[in-house]
Order: sequence, then C-alpha cells, then structure tokens
Amino acid sequence: MLHVVCFLWDNGPGKRRGRVQYTAEHVNRLRAMVERNLSLAHEVVCITDDPEGLDPRIRVVPLWDEGLREKGGAYLRLKLFDETMADLIGERLVQLDLDVVVTDSLDPLFERDEDFVIWREPRNATYNTSVMLMTAGARKEVWSSFDPADLTQPHGPHGAWAHPHALEKGFSNATDQAWISACLYPREEAWTKEDGIWSFKRQLYRQNRVDGSYPKKVDLPADAKIVAFHGAADPTLWSVNKICPWVREHWRL
Repeated sequence: MLHVVCFLWDNGPGKRRGRVQYTAEHVNRLRAMVERNLSLAHEVVCITDDPEGLDPRIRVVPLWDEGLREKGGAYLRLKLFDETMADLIGERLVQLDLDVVVTDSLDPLFERDEDFVIWREPRNATYNTSVMLMTAGARKEVWSSFDPADLTQPHGPHGAWAHPHALEKGFSNATDQAWISACLYPREEAWTKEDGIWSFKRQLYRQNRVDGSYPKKVDLPADAKIVAFHGAADPTLWSVNKICPWVREHWRL
C-alpha cells in the first residue's frame, strides 16, 4: 500500500501563500487527481489541524507542532523523516504538495524500489519536497539532527527562519527543502523533467516567453506527469488558468 501524504494547516504561511488561500478544496482535488492517475494500491492521507470539508475517503492524521509552526509551516514536513511514520502513516510514503497538477499516470514515478527519491529543482542544486517518495525511516538523520532552536532569522526579526548549516552549504532558501538539501545533496536519486516532473515557473512559463514578454499561452509537455506550481503561481489563480487551459482539465474533482 502506498500512502500519499499532503499537509494543510490553519495558521501562518502554511495555509496562505501570497494571494492563495489553501483549503480543503486543494486536498480534495489532489485526491481526485491521484485517484485518476495512480493504479497502485494507495490511500490519500492529509496531515492537518483543519479537517472540515475534506472528502471522507481521505484519512486524517492530526498535525504535529514540534515548535515549528511559528517558524514557518514548511518545516513541519521534516517530521516525515522520523521513524515513527511507519506506525503513524504506513511503510511506504509519497509526499505531494497541494499546488501540484497531476496530468498523467503516476505509476512510473512511484513504482520504484529505492528507499528514497525526491524531485530536484531545475535551476539549482536543491531538492524539492513537492514530490518525494520514501520508505518510512529512510534518511532519519534529516529529522533526528534537526533542532528548531537552531533556526535563525538572518534578514531580521520579520524575515524567514533559516538553518545556519543550510546557509553555510549555500542553500539560502529558508525552507524545509534547504535543510533536506544540506543533509542529502547530491547523493540521492532524483526526478527531473526527463521523468515527467516539470516546474511551471522555472521551465514551462519561461520557455514560452518571447522577447521577455509574458506568455499568452503555456503548453503542457506531452510527457508531463506532474507540474509543480512552486512559487507565486497556483492552479487556483485566474491568471494561470487563462494561459494554461490544461489546468482546468486536470485540476478538478
């Protein structure tokens, strides 16, 4: 059984990103996309403190705190590396962010034997937790060596929280993926666009710009299985749907 995990929390940056408010609708549409595109035995699990409105077919796991919510919700995902996840969620886990659009079969991505596989961002040497596959307990040092008390705000009291070790290794984005990259890069198996995982902002959007102008249309690559909308864009936005008609086709119940 494959346990497809997502997160939804109710306060701080975790539920809001710029103009986007994450809701149960994101979770329900993710479940529907997974159901249409994954033939492997699976369940969808939402780790949340706000289960209202979730499809009853989604298993709810109460959200933990660990002193991380006030320091940026993304760090909450690091606990997926804890050994206790085998009992709490299951032996084989997939983490999917709520801003991904699933466009084709997920079987080739997740029908793998490695104990850990993660998506690598196309622009830099950073692992991205938008898509992550693991056997519970794999790379447990990512969680066991992480102490929320070590996080600092290098850009002042109103800035994002970052880990000094990640900054020292050149991973400047103050997120869970900076810490994961600092711990694991470059030795892990990683998906790229060759596997069918595309970045909207780093690849699809930019490759459709002409002479620096904003694209009027962004085509979906024929081999795409997942498009990650990490960053400011999101499948809920009118501006995205206007130039990406394929979003409406796939990001639906």
